[in-house]
Amino acid sequence: MKKRNKKIWIEALRSGKFKQGRGTLYKDGKHCCLGVAYDVLVHGDWVDDEYDRWCIPHIGNSGYDERDELPGYIRRKLGISPDRMQTLISMNDNGHSFNEIADWIEENMKGV
Repeated sequence: MKKRNKKIWIEALRSGKFKQGRGTLYKDGKHCCLGVAYDVLVHGDWVDDEYDRWCIPHIGNSGYDERDELPGYIRRKLGISPDRMQTLISMNDNGHSFNEIADWIEENMKGV
């Protein structure tokens, strides 16, 4: 992960501007930690899923409809490995605060 992106993501998680949600990247004004990364580093749109009202990342005509993890091309662009992504999902959905997750990112994700 680029140092600049890591810094922006950590600052966003600690900022208090994002309400934390669980089980999906974004829904009803709440983000998981990966949804925060998507918002502050990718600047894409969120699209409501017409069936269950979850919001999904949408960039152009990607056709991507995953609700609980970042699309592979975004994950690769940000430099988040599949294992790190799963760890972050688990931390977020099992009650770790954004501050705790920011601490983990700071200690465990190398910036280049």
